[in-house]
Amino acid sequence: MAVALSAMLWGVNGILLTPQLYNLNTAFVVFVIHLCPFALMNVFFFREYRHLKTMSRSDLVYFLLIALFVGALGTLAIVKSLFLLHFNSLSVVVLLQKLQPVFAVILARIILKERIKRHFALWACVALIGGYFLTFGWSLPDFSTEGITTVYAALLSLLAAFSFGSSTVFSKKILGN
Repeated sequence: MAVALSAMLWGVNGILLTPQLYNLNTAFVVFVIHLCPFALMNVFFFREYRHLKTMSRSDLVYFLLIALFVGALGTLAIVKSLFLLHFNSLSVVVLLQKLQPVFAVILARIILKERIKRHFALWACVALIGGYFLTFGWSLPDFSTEGITTVYAALLSLLAAFSFGSSTVFSKKILGN
């Protein structure tokens, strides 16, 4: 029930709330977006902080990496990307987020030493090429004054996809504990 409610609130945020805030500072918007759920969460789970004492240093490092990549870097990148485009080219940002699994699988190979299936490289290349065409179509990136915004937004979307994909791997690393 909590996951369903969270998903609904996230959807409402992306459609109704955040588009109205694009004239504000991105860091402030991301801070407020995280502050409200954090404050609510502490009402119910404040006793869980005692478990921090029993965690290994490695687990704490991975929790900090998750907070850094998802809570800060990934969310800042995706919100800034949407703000740059004034929510007009929303599909570019959203579709580039679909590259998260590519980053997650590559990092799972590096960090978790998981085996990659034989056809992964082929499909990863198809996904990356598809991401390029979704962003720029059949033309080269436009580095003019107007086009640089799209390039910058696309790069921020890729950074967000990398951040969210990496947090999946970091989460799995500490899941057993």
